[in-house]
Amino acid sequence: MRSLPQNDCLHKWCRVIRDHINEDAGKVVITEETVKELVLLKLGNTRMVMGEKVAMRSSKYVHDDSDLTPEMRGANHISMSGLLMSMEVWANTDLGLVLVKEES
Repeated sequence: MRSLPQNDCLHKWCRVIRDHINEDAGKVVITEETVKELVLLKLGNTRMVMGEKVAMRSSKYVHDDSDLTPEMRGANHISMSGLLMSMEVWANTDLGLVLVKEES
């Protein structure tokens, strides 16, 4: 299961991305929850339900890649560590935003 620091990081980064996007827009156009849903849907684990792509909830993610089961690997699932890494790359590449991790 994902750790509390990982969950805190996910939410912090969602707020940072929200603020960055809203700052560029000059008004509130996106919420933290919308950023989280976008990240989970576009970068995270998904499955098809009745022809629709559905995102796995962040609470269902495992901590890191070593925790992935053979079934998860077969479904091309990523861990929370992988999701945060993908999020960091996406923000930097597509948004020009450097996300900073808290030092433990």
